[in-house]
Amino acid sequence: MHPECVIASWTGRVDSTHGLDRDLRLARGQGSEGDMEMKPARARCACSIGAGRMARALLAAAREAGLADHGAWSRSSERELADVVDGCDTVFVAVPDDAIPDALAQLAGATLVGDRPLVVVTSGSIALQSLNRRYRRRLRIVRIHPLQVVTPDSPRDVLDGVTCAVTAIDAHDLDDAIELARLLGMRPVQLDDRDAATWHAAATLAANAVTAILADAIELAESTGIDRDDAVDAFASLATAAIGNVRRIGPEAALTGPIARGDRTTIDSHRAAIRDVRPELLDAYDELAARTEALAARAPLATATEVTS
Repeated sequence: MHPECVIASWTGRVDSTHGLDRDLRLARGQGSEGDMEMKPARARCACSIGAGRMARALLAAAREAGLADHGAWSRSSERELADVVDGCDTVFVAVPDDAIPDALAQLAGATLVGDRPLVVVTSGSIALQSLNRRYRRRLRIVRIHPLQVVTPDSPRDVLDGVTCAVTAIDAHDLDDAIELARLLGMRPVQLDDRDAATWHAAATLAANAVTAILADAIELAESTGIDRDDAVDAFASLATAAIGNVRRIGPEAALTGPIARGDRTTIDSHRAAIRDVRPELLDAYDELAARTEALAARAPLATATEVTS
């Protein structure tokens, strides 16, 4: 075992907020008071399977929280997986969804019976039930899915304050996953395993779809002759302001623009312009216009639509 891992630290379970989590689970019949007892002291060492952006961000957060870092393992690693996971009680699995079953099989083969590390799958959509059933003798599999976009130039504290979905099949494992998420600086919300794909679809719309729409808006603006860097800055700033309003007053009240106002003349001019310069975007514009009209129908009478955008 790695020498730094003989240093044990307390894995206390309950703080004032965590107590609420416990009481809710007890009320739902998801555990007993005996389940909520604190575990004995144990080592706190982390490693990852996968060496991409999310793996690096999680290991950076783990180091900041005082966990010993055993590094990342991937298929191209010179070290054996068994050497990387030796003594680790926390293993992040940050690989594509279709690679997770194979990664868990390799991890189970490299883990000593009785160690049962907390295995943190970062996927937002994969179901854990069958995986836990298959590997429960060797691994404690949970989900921590951060709602964050991690890029190559993200700062080391990119996960600090980020909301993350936490899923576990076992009540003890759920406690440990929630504690770990908080230790890493994130804000955990409990997600039922059956709702994982829905959660991930929402995350994809909020991040990836918004990025794709912004890319189209920037290219449309470029067709007017504006410099690309200026277009990126201008429309990213506009989107940031819109998102800030959603956070502050909610999507219905934050909605602005001609579609929200029912300004058909302006909408028709948009459609004609798009048809001329980027006709492939017209279907997307029409679909988004329909979604915007549906949102406007739910908006209160006094909204931010007074803003002339």
